[in-house]
Amino acid sequence: SFGYKCRSWNTNIIQLNDNTKKQMNYKYNTKREIRIIKELDPKIEKINNFNQYTHFLDLFFNTDGHSNYPNRLKYYKKETWENLKKNHIFFFLKMNNKVYATFGIRIFKSRAYWCMVGRTKKFKHSLHAYAIDFLVDFLKSRNIQYLDLAGYNPNPKNKKEKGIKFFKEKFRGNVINQPTFILDNTSIIKKVRHIFNQFKKDETFPDESLI
Repeated sequence: SFGYKCRSWNTNIIQLNDNTKKQMNYKYNTKREIRIIKELDPKIEKINNFNQYTHFLDLFFNTDGHSNYPNRLKYYKKETWENLKKNHIFFFLKMNNKVYATFGIRIFKSRAYWCMVGRTKKFKHSLHAYAIDFLVDFLKSRNIQYLDLAGYNPNPKNKKEKGIKFFKEKFRGNVINQPTFILDNTSIIKKVRHIFNQFKKDETFPDESLI
């Protein structure tokens, strides 16, 4: 009655153990791409302070699909950083001292959720696959048992959703259907909602996944 529709939505959860990398079903040439990136000696830099965090936001909000976050300015507040760092860890992926990608994890009990993922520079090989390969070892060292690659549409509606599904299904994990209720997202409705949201964008954080 309020215009919401049930949407089928999947998430891929990887169990972390000593055999995870051997068991992961890297489709296509993903394993080769990870090896090539390793040979370039990339650096994963953990965000440790507020100044690094604001730089992370500058880069992330300028990556594809993340420039229109409602209420994005509130992310820059010191109190937001103090709150997020309790359960989040953010990273830069660097090569030649330049940031090529951003990503983070949100930790709840024994599960880490992949979030705030963006690619700041074009690169031939899969930086996101390299980030996941890194996280498998990083999270195991912290006794985290699961890495949740976050949601994707099992029935993609556009090129972007097809790409997300294609990527997340590269990794062998436990694919779980987690249906959600969303508002009508036809193009006309989205444009009308976007205009309306401009009047209330300072009231709340976005309810979309941070990815």
